[in-house]
Amino acid sequence: MPTPRVYVVQKSRGLDFTPAKEEFSPDQELIFVLPGFVQMYDDASVEEIRDTIETNMYDFSANDYLVLCGDPIAMVVVYAEAQFCTGGSVNVLKFDRRKNRYKAIEVKFPPLEED
Repeated sequence: MPTPRVYVVQKSRGLDFTPAKEEFSPDQELIFVLPGFVQMYDDASVEEIRDTIETNMYDFSANDYLVLCGDPIAMVVVYAEAQFCTGGSVNVLKFDRRKNRYKAIEVKFPPLEED
């Protein structure tokens, strides 16, 4: 089984994702799917940015983790790409402020059926 990696949807000023990396993927670098300045504001921007998302997530697997942060539409598109790559199951990291650490939550959906 390959070493899990932590994918962060978007770089965010002031947020440190090192604890997620250290706990869930200590031997790998964080993978930022999108830079911090990207915003999806219309259909054309979604299509353009989607290419970047597909490129940066081409080998996302079921044992990788996803940190949802940044532009809300970017989070949706990145999650959808992760689900496509895994066939339905995505490990999402949620920050627990009380414990000051990330918690892994597996989100499962059945695979989409083709018409």
